[in-house]
Amino acid sequence: MSKTELTTSFFRIENLAELSRQFELFEVRGLDPDHEDYFRNRSKLEFELRRATRSPACVVESKSGLLAAIAGDVTNVPQQVKLVRSSVRLRSINRTREAEFTSDKPNQIALCLNILHFHFQGALNRDGKLWQPGSGRPMFFKKPCSTSNNLNLFRGFALRPFLLPDNTIGIAVDVKHSFVHRNPLPSDLTRDEFKRWKGKRFVYHYGENWYEIKVASYLGVSISEMDVPIGNGKVESLHDLILRCCQKPHPKELAELSPDDMAVAYFNAGDVQKTVPASLCYPIETSQHPEVKKFDRQIKLDPTQRLAEVSKLVENFLASTSHNGMTVKVEKDPVRIPRKMFSIPDLVFGNETVLTTDRTPGCLHVSLPDWGKKKRHLLLDRNVGFIDQTPLGTQYLVLPQSVANSYGESYKLEIAKAVDKWFPQEHSYDPTVIEYDDRSAVATIELGGRITDAIDAANPSDGCALVVVPRLSRVRKGEEDELTALVVRELFDRGLTAAVSHTEVPNECFVENRSRNQGLRYVVANGKQGKWKGYALGLALNKVLLTNERWPFALSRRLIADVTIGIDVKNNTAGFVLMGPQGRIVRMNCATSRQKERLAQDQIAAGLYDLISIEASHLEQGLVNILIMRDGKLFEQEQRGIHDAMDRLVDEGLVDPTATATLVEVHKTSAVPVRFFDEIESKGRVSVRNPMIGDCVICGNDGFLSTTGYPFKRPGTSKPLHIKLLEGNMEFEDCLEDLFSLSCLSFTRPDDCSTVPVNLRLLDRRLREEGSDYDSDALRYRSTLSVRSTA
Repeated sequence: MSKTELTTSFFRIENLAELSRQFELFEVRGLDPDHEDYFRNRSKLEFELRRATRSPACVVESKSGLLAAIAGDVTNVPQQVKLVRSSVRLRSINRTREAEFTSDKPNQIALCLNILHFHFQGALNRDGKLWQPGSGRPMFFKKPCSTSNNLNLFRGFALRPFLLPDNTIGIAVDVKHSFVHRNPLPSDLTRDEFKRWKGKRFVYHYGENWYEIKVASYLGVSISEMDVPIGNGKVESLHDLILRCCQKPHPKELAELSPDDMAVAYFNAGDVQKTVPASLCYPIETSQHPEVKKFDRQIKLDPTQRLAEVSKLVENFLASTSHNGMTVKVEKDPVRIPRKMFSIPDLVFGNETVLTTDRTPGCLHVSLPDWGKKKRHLLLDRNVGFIDQTPLGTQYLVLPQSVANSYGESYKLEIAKAVDKWFPQEHSYDPTVIEYDDRSAVATIELGGRITDAIDAANPSDGCALVVVPRLSRVRKGEEDELTALVVRELFDRGLTAAVSHTEVPNECFVENRSRNQGLRYVVANGKQGKWKGYALGLALNKVLLTNERWPFALSRRLIADVTIGIDVKNNTAGFVLMGPQGRIVRMNCATSRQKERLAQDQIAAGLYDLISIEASHLEQGLVNILIMRDGKLFEQEQRGIHDAMDRLVDEGLVDPTATATLVEVHKTSAVPVRFFDEIESKGRVSVRNPMIGDCVICGNDGFLSTTGYPFKRPGTSKPLHIKLLEGNMEFEDCLEDLFSLSCLSFTRPDDCSTVPVNLRLLDRRLREEGSDYDSDALRYRSTLSVRSTA
C-alpha cells in the first residue's frame, strides 16, 4: 500500500491559463427566490438556454440579481422562457467578458466547467469511431469489443470536467460498457410484435450518427408512406429524407434500407414526435440479461486493467482536443493526491465485547484482512453474539400449502436451527405455522388475497412473520415486488411486521428420502448442503432477526453527530431512519408520499419532527449536531421542510438552541466517473490494487469515500461513494467520517463491507419491500366478492 498517495482517475488540464472563451451576460427577471420551485426553475432555465443556443449557459446569482452567462453565439437567446408555474424574461446587459479558467470564484468555476463540457462533447462527436447515447452520456466505440449469441458488448468511456482537490479544473474519466442486441427490429415488424418492445430503449443508427431513443408507438405504415414536414408546407417520405440527409458514403445497412420497412416513433427531448425505420433500431439490454454473464471478464476490470485502460483512453482521445477555436490539453498521467484515510471504528458485540483493528487497550484485536471473518465469528460465538439479546416476541411462519404438505416441517426445523445459531435463546425459535392455498394462483392479487385470507382466519396476535411465496410464472417484470409490497403492507395493517422469501432455493435443495424406520421425509440433497447452509443463515439473519430489529453490533465510540437521519423516497413511499450516536438506537418510519421520488415540504417537516422529538425526549443533554443524509438528490422543497422542522424543534425546546442540521446527499451512482487506485511498489515493480476502505478524497463540497475495497475481495474495481455537502455547521471531513463509521455496521452481511451507511441500507431494504405499488382496491374488491360468494 502506498502510505502517502492515492492514484485517481482524475486528469489535470495542463493549459488552463491559455484557454480563452468569451461570454455575454443577460438579466433574468421574473424568477422569485421564495417560489417553491425556484431551484428547479433555475436548472430548467439553464437546460432551455443550452438547448436553444446550443452553447454553454450558466445561471448565477449576483448582487444585482439573477444573471444568465452564455458563451458563444447568443443570437438565438429567447427573450422569454416558460418554466414550472412561472416564466422569465431575459435582457442583454451588453456586457461581454472573458471566462477565467484559473479563477477560484464559484460562478466562474461553474461557467468554465460548462464550457469545457461543451468543448469535449463537440470535439468527440466529430470522431467517427465513437457513438454517444445522448448529450452528457458516455462515449462508446462503434466496434464491439466482444459478442455473444444475441448481444454486442460496446466499451467506451465517461468523462466529466471537475474541480480537483487543489481547486484547479481537470477531468474525471472511467471505462463504461453498453449491451446492445446484434440484430435490429425486423423490417416487417407487426403491431403484435411491437408490444414487447414498446417503451424500451434502442440505439438508432442514423447513418454514421448513433444515439439512444425510447420507442413509443407503432405507426402501421412503411417509411415510404410516412410523410415528414420539411418546411414551406412541403413533405418528404421518411425513406427519402434519411437517404438525402445522411452523410455519404452510406453504411451498408442504410444503403440497403428498403422503402417497405416499417416506421416506429419516439419523442425527443422537446417532447416532439419523431419517426424512424424499425430496421435501424437495435434494442439495448440491461445487466440483468442472461447473456451478460458471458461478458464478466470484460466488464469487471480489475484495478490494474482499469487504470491501464483509462490511461490509454486519455492518451488516445483526450490528450489534445480542439473545438470552436479552443484547444484543451490534458496530462497523460493520472492525478495522485495525498492520502486521507479514516480508521476502522471499534465495534461492540454481545457481553460488551469490543473488536478493534487498532490495538485499543482492553479490546479484542484482529488484523485488517481478518476483520470481516472475525465479525461473523463473534456473532456465532455463544459467549458473545448479538449486542441486542432481547428474546424474540411472537413469531409466525406463513407457508404455501404445497410446501407445508411436503418439505414444510423440514424447512421450519432448518430455519429454526439457523436462527438459533445466530441468536440462541432460552426457548428455541419455534414460529406458529399458517398455511395458505397456493393452487393455480398465477396473479399477484389472487395470491396476495389468499395469504391475507389465511392470516385473517388465523387471527394472529401482534408479532413478526416470515412469509414464503412461490415465484409467479406468468407475471410482468417487477410484479414479484408488488406481491412483496402487498404482503408487507397488508400484514402491517394487521399488526404483523413481515418479511418475504421465495421457494426457489428450498425447492432446489429439499428432496424426498425414504427409510425403513422413518418412512418418507424430506432432507437437504447431497451436494446442496453448502448452498442451503449459506441460504438458511442469510435468511435467518436478514428476514427474521433484522425484521425483529435485533441489531448485531454497534459502534464502541460515539459518532461526531448526536444523531444521524437517513431519508429516501421510492414509488410514493417515504422513509426516515434515525440512528443514535453509537448505532444502538434505530427508529424507522415509512409513510405514503404524495410525489413519486420527492417529499413535499410539510411532509418532510412532519416526519423529521416526529423522529427527532421522540429521540430528544430520551436524552439527558440537548441535540446539537444533527446529520441528515438524503439517498440521492435532496430537492429544494425537502430542504425547506428540514428548516421548518428544525425551527419548530428549537422553538419548543426539544433540541439545543444552537442545534443545526447538516445536510448531505449520498449518491451510489455518481455523475462524476471517478475511481481510486492503490499503486504499490515492491522490489522495483509496481502493482495496482483497490483502495483501502476508509480512503477519502475531498474536492470542495464533493467527497468521495471508499466504503468497499481492500481487504475485501470483490471482482472488478471498487467504486467510491459520492457525497455532496449542501449546508450545515459540521465540518465536511467529520460528516464523511461518520458516514464511513456507519458503513462499517454491515448488518446484512457481517463478514463483508457495505457500500452505503447502515441507516440508508436498512431504509433501502424497507422501501424495496414496501415501496412497490399494488392494486389495493382490486384486493379489497376480491375480498368483497369472496364474502358475497360464500354468503
